[in-house]
Amino acid sequence: MAKEILSNISQNEEERFRYLSRLKFQTDLTHNQAVARDEGIKQGKAEGLSEGFAKGILETAKNALKKGLTFDIVADITGLPMEEIEKLSLA
Repeated sequence: MAKEILSNISQNEEERFRYLSRLKFQTDLTHNQAVARDEGIKQGKAEGLSEGFAKGILETAKNALKKGLTFDIVADITGLPMEEIEKLSLA
């Protein structure tokens, strides 16, 4: 069956062109989907790391406030703005 199709395609230039065009389209589509998936995974990991880092800083600030450190010291340690530290102290 495959040999027959190949034989027919190779004898007809228009059919061969159509076949090769479809094959290229399918290959390109598969490649583009794989690239998009990989980019999505990278973006998801980056966002997850960023969120985790931000949560860690907030936890550090909360713990520092619980230990009685001043707002100025907590701001120096975490890099958070004073307004954020004030909000954390009220929570």
